[in-house]
Amino acid sequence: MKFTKFKQKIGSLIVLGAVLLSAPLAAFANTSGFPFTDVPQDHWARGYVEFVHSNQIMNGITDTRFEPNGALNRGMAVATLFRAHHGRIANATDSRVNPFSDVETERWYAPYVTWAYGKGIVEGHGGNLFAPSGNLTREQFAVMLYRFAEAEGLDTNVPAGFRLDQFTDSGQISTWATAAVRWANYNGILMGMTTTTIAPGATAIRAQGAALLYRFLTAFALQADGGVSAGFCDDEACIPGDEKTCAPEATSQEAGDEEEEPNLAYYLIYPAV
Repeated sequence: MKFTKFKQKIGSLIVLGAVLLSAPLAAFANTSGFPFTDVPQDHWARGYVEFVHSNQIMNGITDTRFEPNGALNRGMAVATLFRAHHGRIANATDSRVNPFSDVETERWYAPYVTWAYGKGIVEGHGGNLFAPSGNLTREQFAVMLYRFAEAEGLDTNVPAGFRLDQFTDSGQISTWATAAVRWANYNGILMGMTTTTIAPGATAIRAQGAALLYRFLTAFALQADGGVSAGFCDDEACIPGDEKTCAPEATSQEAGDEEEEPNLAYYLIYPAV
């Protein structure tokens, strides 16, 4: 199978992992080896957290705690986008040079901030400060995702007639965030906190961050006109950009059974660049 169409639409975005497109997200929440005791199987974000963890997009606060209700800060957010773009965590080869006096080169988030700033995804707070530990609002994370989509060459157009009038607090969306929030809601990425509120100024929490990342990545994968390869594959068969065939007859239960099939997982293959 070839990835030409998908590559044209996705640009350089690379993600490997357990993305359930044809099966309910809940099925993904039953995989074995999940380490976070504070995200049980009946947690609303369990499938999303499993997705970002399996793909090394988000780590836990500790080995056993994800802190789903903890705030998503700026350093964490740029790390997730870097990892989604590169399909890996940062390493010693990634630049750590940046203009921010509060982002020392030895800090874990330094290469992520450097990359995001260079891509135009984030800006500083003024005075050469980035505030890596500063919390994000929901609209701020939507702006980051919107700029990330632009940097990846993804479609950020929204029909002129699309409105957010169903949300009684839509007037609270900052002017600079309006385009991003409209785009995120139109694409099913940023949903309402209730049926009538979108809470643009509320602090984004880590569980919401996992959900938005899942929705973002799968939303644009589904726009690929069949150029994406999805199915159950062994690790060797899921090298991005390689022409491998997955096993469509496999089941989500088989994918989670590490004893019987240690290398079997559900993969969505993005093309390498």
